[in-house]
Amino acid sequence: MPDSLLPSDQLSEFRRRWQPYGLTLEQGLKLRYRARSDLYFLAKDLLGYPDLAECHREVCDFFIHKDPDAPDIQTFGNSYAHVYRDCWGRICIGSHFGLLWLTRGGLKSTIDISDIVQWIVCFPDVRIRILTDILALAQQFVKGAVDHFTLDQEGKPREVNGKPSLFQILFPEFCDTRRTEFASTEIPKWTSPARKNFRLLAPTLQAGSVEGGKTGHHCDVLKFDDAITPENMGTGKSVGTNLNKINSRISMTLNLCDPHGFTEYIGTPQHGLDYNSQVVESERKRMQSGKPPLHRLLIRPVYEVLAGAEGKKPDELQQYEVKEWWPERFTLKQVQDKWAMPSGRDTVATQMLLDVSLKSTVKFTRAILLRATKPWNLVPQDGLKVMAGDLAYSDKPRADLSVLGTATISRGRVYLSAIKRDRVNEDLMPEWIAEEIYRQRPDRVGIENSVGVKWLKRDIRLELIRLGWVGPEIEWVDIGQGQWKRTEVNAEYPSRMMQKGQLIMSTAIAKIEEAYEELENFPSPKHHDDIVAMLNLLCHHFITESELIVGEAEDNERRQLWEQRTLGYGAGSTRQDPGLEDLISTDLPGDL
Repeated sequence: MPDSLLPSDQLSEFRRRWQPYGLTLEQGLKLRYRARSDLYFLAKDLLGYPDLAECHREVCDFFIHKDPDAPDIQTFGNSYAHVYRDCWGRICIGSHFGLLWLTRGGLKSTIDISDIVQWIVCFPDVRIRILTDILALAQQFVKGAVDHFTLDQEGKPREVNGKPSLFQILFPEFCDTRRTEFASTEIPKWTSPARKNFRLLAPTLQAGSVEGGKTGHHCDVLKFDDAITPENMGTGKSVGTNLNKINSRISMTLNLCDPHGFTEYIGTPQHGLDYNSQVVESERKRMQSGKPPLHRLLIRPVYEVLAGAEGKKPDELQQYEVKEWWPERFTLKQVQDKWAMPSGRDTVATQMLLDVSLKSTVKFTRAILLRATKPWNLVPQDGLKVMAGDLAYSDKPRADLSVLGTATISRGRVYLSAIKRDRVNEDLMPEWIAEEIYRQRPDRVGIENSVGVKWLKRDIRLELIRLGWVGPEIEWVDIGQGQWKRTEVNAEYPSRMMQKGQLIMSTAIAKIEEAYEELENFPSPKHHDDIVAMLNLLCHHFITESELIVGEAEDNERRQLWEQRTLGYGAGSTRQDPGLEDLISTDLPGDL
């Protein structure tokens, strides 16, 4: 209820409560109005977040501008028409959807908690729902907001920065002495003592995780704060499956927000296909096609690259080529130092520069390819021999290439020993496949299950019989559906395996330089991706995470033995740098 409509007895109660603190009724009402309409003032001056700087004013301005004179949340939502210019310069009128990306440590969650507090004091009957990545963070969110409404044990305003909380002094009807151990609550929730409509089933504030089973009640305000993180996204082959589940969960939860309500996505990008990144990409396409925005955007990385320095990597930039967003906290040098650390590039890309295209997940550099290429005689003969195929039915000059790759899996490693690829039409395809199976004699064969491909099964079998060898049953493999079928998504796994020395190429591969060129330029619309698609199938279908772990353990054990023998490591030993003759005569472990 707006203060202008408060009954005289409540105004008298305010006057009595404020007098000991030197506040007149007029001063108190003005401060209440400003707290409800100025988020930066509320967060910094009343809630006690002194670290907020001038750069955070635009962050506060991103959040919904509440009207303290609106009678209720439904009326406010249905008539919301605030004009906002987002970070792309687009005019957003009455936008109910927003996305905020702020560098890690930029106080986005602090301001989000302040926004929750502002919603509550503006509309006592509001229903707010928060979704985070894990339950523990959801519990912390609810506690962080509710603490601002919790008096001390004697029922007096608690101290903030050494003084009684001015916020609790100004809004006494929203505060009480209740204390809840949210850390032990499976569904952290809280209902304001100022609520008027007790017929509402949903609490004032409720939080959960994307991993949770139940979605919860309908709401007026829906917030996804750090709902997608490296922890719940996972690594390797699990990324696609996990992101698919998270995105589905977010889509399902969106239905809980009533039509008059507001939805916000807050966090940092983690993957080019996570839900938030898809929102940004969708808005980019709308802007390019001249369509009005559906989401207002605010994206603020550590720095903005100035004109003339576009495209430079962090380690190539000079101080005068960037404009730092919060120079007192984050600097170009910090980014460059982090960039130079092992695995630092991914951290800088997602947490500091908010650009997943800078991640190094799918990279087949020339150095990596050469390091992963070993002499043909190092391919073990005692492993599981497999063949993976990615087919394209055409022999036209510009058509995609069909490819069959043969590899041996041994001790947690994949040794790629042969690649056969060509443009093949559907009439010659069975013979082309059968001849390679006959020549390589694999133990297992897996071919991607694309539209109409299974018709090949009978014809391939007949061709093998003609050649005099039946061979294994062909496994028709579903790489994935929809966006998870995209090669650049699944390529992360073989790329990481190659960088770790778990995917090895043999010098016996015919036209290996062509393979280098395709892999080195991936992903690129100007180059083929058939070899990458084959590697996807090879690594996803034929090898398990447990096999990789066993391989890594053997590597570590053999490396330790080599170090003890060559470098003098070991219990009770003193390191002695080997001479040149020692190094030349030393056998490296395995393929190192």
